[in-house]
Amino acid sequence: MVNFCFKKNKKLLPVVFLHIQKTAGSSIVDLARKYYGDSVISHGDYSGIRAECFQKVNFVSGHFGYEFARHLMPGRFSFTFLRDPVQRVLSFYHYCKKQNPNDFEPYRLAQELSIEGFLEYALKPNTLKTAVCNNQAWQLAHGYGHGTDRNYYSFGEAEMQDLAVAHLEKLSHVGFTETFEDDRSFILTKLGIPVPEVNEITNASGYRPSVNDLSGLAVELLEEVTRIDQTLYSYAWSIRKP
Repeated sequence: MVNFCFKKNKKLLPVVFLHIQKTAGSSIVDLARKYYGDSVISHGDYSGIRAECFQKVNFVSGHFGYEFARHLMPGRFSFTFLRDPVQRVLSFYHYCKKQNPNDFEPYRLAQELSIEGFLEYALKPNTLKTAVCNNQAWQLAHGYGHGTDRNYYSFGEAEMQDLAVAHLEKLSHVGFTETFEDDRSFILTKLGIPVPEVNEITNASGYRPSVNDLSGLAVELLEEVTRIDQTLYSYAWSIRKP
């Protein structure tokens, strides 16, 4: 088991970054490592460990959900990024196509199935559903790493949407992939980290076809799997501070 018992550095602003997969933020984590040193966790480091165990970690980030993050939010700068829901799903699909199919079932499925087949599969109760169907709303409503007796299927659409909206408003900052440079500058300034002159992008999915290149069925399925996310995304834009 990895030891996360760091001595908290009082000179650094403690952070919790609810990093929704294929939105934005890996480059911020990379920059944070240069300033926070070893007192950083990211991506899947949190898996199987209670949130309270990371109280002495200055920069806590990962693909965990709000139920995990909320235990660490008091006294910390908290943020997340949202992305156009259709673009996030497309990015996830093409990211999965480049990974080792033996590492994770969605990687294998993306390499075996067309985009239509991938989305149709995601509509069934399986490991792909939580990563594709309204994943942004799920992460903000409850999400991965929760350590409770509730899971994705415990939530009706209305409850998931209402909780996601309510929790969104509790974060210090909500950024968008589409305005990443502005949001990155704001976040880094808050953390006291110099803003780099060049925008470094990490963990990008690479080229992918535009929505206009997709079949009518694929477009319909994309709308179906992102319905709650679309509402959440629109709401987040409506309350965005200048």
